Amino acid sequence: MLKILDVFQHWGVLLLVFLLPLFFLPVTTDLFDLNKMGLLVVGVIVLLLILSVRHIVRGRFTFVTTPLDRGVIAFAIVFAVSAFLQTPNKIDAFLFPGNATIILALTGLFFVVTQTMGEEQKGYKESILWALVGSGLIVALVSIAASVGLLEKLPFVPVYAKSKVFSLIGSPLPTVTFLSTLVILLIGKVFSGGSNKLTSTYHLVLSVVFILAGVGLGLSMLPGKPNALRVLPLETGWALAVDTLKTSPLGIGPGNFLTTFNRLRPVSYNQTDVWNIRFNT
Repeated sequence: MLKILDVFQHWGVLLLVFLLPLFFLPVTTDLFDLNKMGLLVVGVIVLLLILSVRHIVRGRFTFVTTPLDRGVIAFAIVFAVSAFLQTPNKIDAFLFPGNATIILALTGLFFVVTQTMGEEQKGYKESILWALVGSGLIVALVSIAASVGLLEKLPFVPVYAKSKVFSLIGSPLPTVTFLSTLVILLIGKVFSGGSNKLTSTYHLVLSVVFILAGVGLGLSMLPGKPNALRVLPLETGWALAVDTLKTSPLGIGPGNFLTTFNRLRPVSYNQTDVWNIRFNT
């Protein structure tokens, strides 16, 4: 029984880590974020149940600690307290955009991973990295195919995937962030000295693929492009922060920025080139 639970926990973590960047459903209004959050929450609940049953079957409780534990727990507590006390619309905080739910679920995933990693062989850390790299490679190849116009030429590809900035992550900026993180991890492994020449070459090739995909998406976000990145002007963001702290020292609560933006944005915002955009972050 214990061995079966070990297998489920081991491969469950790897599967969840692998699927999160790739998972989306075309049957909902929000194809990406809401569905990834649903997968994350369900996956973490299942993994926590498996971990709990393992402790019951073994008849003893063990908890592996790491230097990051206190910071992660404190961050999750702040989000939870802010969501319950500061956010007037709890649906915004916990369902959509669901910032509090995402942070709490990721905290659960963090502890599942650390507990599993602490009891498994040292190679488990490598397995988690390669689960991320594997999903990242799929994300990168799809993004490259979209940017060169290959996806729009395939008759079986749905309309929403024919855009040149289509990404399995959901949008260009999070995709570039995800791929950049993988590049840093792979380059770090190359210069750590723990890999042979063949493995280092493999890491470098993957890094080049990720960089190409990231550059393609990055170019699409440059000013003047149809999908140019639009961000909240710094002056407006600063004004919102100051006005918020004047009325609520504890902030506005997760998922509640759009309401505050509509209520407190300064008159000067109407003179900017993004005056017709309503930001939710």
